[in-house]
Amino acid sequence: MPVISVNGDPTLTHADALAFGVNARGRIETTPLESALRRAYPAAFARYSKQCRAARIQSGALWLWR
Repeated sequence: MPVISVNGDPTLTHADALAFGVNARGRIETTPLESALRRAYPAAFARYSKQCRAARIQSGALWLWR
């Protein structure tokens, strides 16, 4: 599957998955992308923060939330 880069609101996509980089310390950056995704998927970011605090998120690893 190719990677396609697009512009616009990521929450309006019909894509099967969204991927973006984050740190492994549980701190969310305040870029427009992270802000839009945090508003659209608050449960994902809460789970991510919890996993970071428990040291279950490792740098360079893939973390999937459904």
